[in-house]
Amino acid sequence: MTSPQPDAATALATLLDGNRRHALGTPAPHAPGEHPGVLAAVLTCSDLGVAPEAVFDTQPGRLIVTSTAAHLTGTAALAGIDYALTLHQAPLLVVLGHQPCRILDTVHAQYTRGTVPTAYHGAITAHLGLTLGHRPAATPEDLLDRHLRHTATTLLDTFPVLARLHRADPAALATLVYTPADRLVRPLRTVSVLQS
Repeated sequence: MTSPQPDAATALATLLDGNRRHALGTPAPHAPGEHPGVLAAVLTCSDLGVAPEAVFDTQPGRLIVTSTAAHLTGTAALAGIDYALTLHQAPLLVVLGHQPCRILDTVHAQYTRGTVPTAYHGAITAHLGLTLGHRPAATPEDLLDRHLRHTATTLLDTFPVLARLHRADPAALATLVYTPADRLVRPLRTVSVLQS
């Protein structure tokens, strides 16, 4: 039996409660065969190192996860998010970064040294150039912060359904950073830039 769809604030609170359990190492028992419905869509980095379902201690099927290098928003990523928002009517989209991130740390080091990125670093650096514009990132944390904001803004611009959800309830788009050292997620270091 599928549970009623929660609102965005309730969905986010459920994920944050689950993350606290994850950090404490006290996951909740999840009965097999439950079909609670989709709680959130998650766009995350393929270098996260732990499944978002574990980070948020969720039952199978509660999250629709799209994972890309440095959570870039290419065609496949956008298709996965669209699937979650439209077909499953997910009340919440989470953009989940992590710190440290080997991908972004490497790109930041290349920017700092003025070297030319190669292979996948080159593609990521080209994308991050849109984020940074003419203002280089001072630290890897600054790069992550700005990249997450750019990603969230891109998603709002791409999906009218998400923009409507966000206007009605700003909790519908959460931008979080996972820190493996303490296993906790936190909002961006500064207050949300999303004013759509």
